Amino acid sequence: MSGIEFEYYLKEFFQKRDYMVELTALSGDQGVDLILIKHNRRIAVQVKRYSQDSKLGNKAIQEVYTGMPYYDCTEAYVITTTEFTNQAVTLASKVGVKLIGRNKLQLLVSTGEIRELDLHL
Repeated sequence: MSGIEFEYYLKEFFQKRDYMVELTALSGDQGVDLILIKHNRRIAVQVKRYSQDSKLGNKAIQEVYTGMPYYDCTEAYVITTTEFTNQAVTLASKVGVKLIGRNKLQLLVSTGEIRELDLHL
């Protein structure tokens, strides 16, 4: 599955859970791939499909955090097929970006239950 296919997969996943989902432009997206809308909440989401051999660093967190106000969102998430570096986890915690790495993503997809992960999506 390519990165774009992964974005579309997540779009459909959240739509089936009653989210309105907007896809941003493929380029110049300001670090936001999806916007999830439900109950007057706008959530900026950066989607990264990486091999499980590598870890995702700070850049994705920085991008979605700065893209969040551009799209009038009040929350930000990074969803990836891998895990995060320790530095990325620390940065995300300090700026309030929620992280969904490989293990949480597998649980999310297998159960289909967002609340089980305590993600508050």
